[in-house]
Amino acid sequence: MVARARFCRRIQPVLEDGCGISVEEASEAGTSSQCPRCAEKRHVSRNGDVFQCDSCSC
Repeated sequence: MVARARFCRRIQPVLEDGCGISVEEASEAGTSSQCPRCAEKRHVSRNGDVFQCDSCSC
């Protein structure tokens, strides 16, 4: 856990200041069933390793 925290502290300024990418810490719970485009959870279906969102059709 200490190594992860150190990594996060070091990579965040690189991404935000150097690349313009904002970083925020989030819980991992439910992320494998959440659409990365629209964040919908209720209308995401899974077929093996393939996820499909019925809300935004991605």
